[in-house]
Amino acid sequence: MLNHEEVKQYVRNGGESCPYCNAGSLTIVGSFEEADETTVFRQVKCDCCQKSWTDEFTLSGITEHED
Repeated sequence: MLNHEEVKQYVRNGGESCPYCNAGSLTIVGSFEEADETTVFRQVKCDCCQKSWTDEFTLSGITEHED
């Protein structure tokens, strides 16, 4: 299980490498997104260590478009 600092580091790195394997593998694959009222969930798996987890995305802001 990851500790709080390891999760924060994964998020700071943009979720681009495995937070579990020692190599920090870049061969992670995300798929099957689903959502509820406030969060989008994506299943992720590392091809190197075979560990899987769920990324959680929440709304952080908006950008207004000129019409």
